[in-house]
Amino acid sequence: MSIQDETTCRAPTLLWVAPILLALACSEPPNLPSPEIGSMVPREGARGSRIPVTLEGSGLHIAIESSLSDNVLDGEISLSLGGSELEDLVLVDEGQIDAVVPETALVGHHELTVTFGDGREARLDDAFFVRCTSSADCLDGAVCDPTQDVCAIDLPCAEHGDCGGAAYCADDGICAPNVSGGECDESNDRNGCILGEQCTAGYCGCGGDLFGIRVTPTILIVLDRSSSMNQQLPAGAGTKWDVARQAVTDLLGTFGGDANFGLMLYPGLNETCSTGMLCGPGGVFVDPAANTEAGINAVLSGASTCNMGTPTAESLEFVASYAPLQAATGSNYVLLITDGQSSCDDPVAATAALRTLPQDVRTFAVGFGSGADTGQLTGIANAGGTAQSGDPAYYQADDAAQLAAALAAIGSEAASCTYALSGVPPDPEQLFVYVGEQSLPRDPAHQNGWDYVPANNQIQLYGPACDDLQSGQAPELVISYGCADD
Repeated sequence: MSIQDETTCRAPTLLWVAPILLALACSEPPNLPSPEIGSMVPREGARGSRIPVTLEGSGLHIAIESSLSDNVLDGEISLSLGGSELEDLVLVDEGQIDAVVPETALVGHHELTVTFGDGREARLDDAFFVRCTSSADCLDGAVCDPTQDVCAIDLPCAEHGDCGGAAYCADDGICAPNVSGGECDESNDRNGCILGEQCTAGYCGCGGDLFGIRVTPTILIVLDRSSSMNQQLPAGAGTKWDVARQAVTDLLGTFGGDANFGLMLYPGLNETCSTGMLCGPGGVFVDPAANTEAGINAVLSGASTCNMGTPTAESLEFVASYAPLQAATGSNYVLLITDGQSSCDDPVAATAALRTLPQDVRTFAVGFGSGADTGQLTGIANAGGTAQSGDPAYYQADDAAQLAAALAAIGSEAASCTYALSGVPPDPEQLFVYVGEQSLPRDPAHQNGWDYVPANNQIQLYGPACDDLQSGQAPELVISYGCADD
């Protein structure tokens, strides 16, 4: 088809593209008849889909005042469904107009309104049915019935596939709209996830992981054996050194299989403390590895205290260059136990430096006895990323029972439930964690739930959920990544 250019036109010309008549107007528009629509083909389509519209009727003439650019109908005619205009109208041969069903069109039957550029208008009742493709197309809690492509309330279901796109079968047997991280069915094409998400182990997300085993963390015990550890505790409990050694033994007995433990003593570089120096670091006597309980206990039984001050900062500075911690792939921790004040450099700065290493190292701080420096230990806990929500931020112990409880709490947090993700989440604020069929809340206080450790791209679980996984009562852990917002 060709349309005469306005500059060569000498009289109005009517061009038929059956069944639509195009009228090319020069100085005077032609006298066009009133339009009437008899039918529209197709009769249905989904929101956002491009459809080839064919109208049949009488008086369907379009007045064109200049040549069309790429056959785009801009201002010559508009088509709307229930008040929502069809978009991107393009003239096609054989009387068709390609158009896009607008995203704003509501699901259901709609009247078609055709408005011509010269003001003429025609209508056709129940001309077009807008289908739904998912619950996102529906309102007021309705879902898209996959058998009829219509929005439905209280749609019964036996499985997620009965509920259409972006919906799932709830526990009461009724379909419900889904959300990011919701339940889904991997075995069904209509898995129930919202647009852009996929189904992983029964839960929606941009990605996810199904875990059977956890990451084994590395914990280097850094134990103060300065001369003040010879102080006797009340009620004949023994010296602080004796109690501390027993507490470490008990820690290994409970959590030795859940973490790769190592041992550093400071000050001094050998068990009898015959070598070493003031303001010098201690030494690592057992490198972190699996099954080190016996080796650590053997060192502790033969080790004595030292009269070389309390070089806490220097020992932590040494840890920053200690290669085995940087070679570890899981979470890395220092467990510092001290009864006094650092003698030389600033231990808080040394602790903060551990967090900047390629493999992040977090530090738990335990103060043992009344001589522990509250300010330094608070700073270490905050800089080390392990501060408790209460006061004090570090772990304070004044007797054997309190020290045992502090180490047990640290062992439970660090050694039990750390899981490395297979990929970095698109949006860390949209992570969803499930143990069995239970959805867990995110808990920055680290009491009951989970938290994300961005430095290591890991998930850490806390409280009963961790206990259930550890005991085998929970069948599996699923972590789903929600899609990032555009």
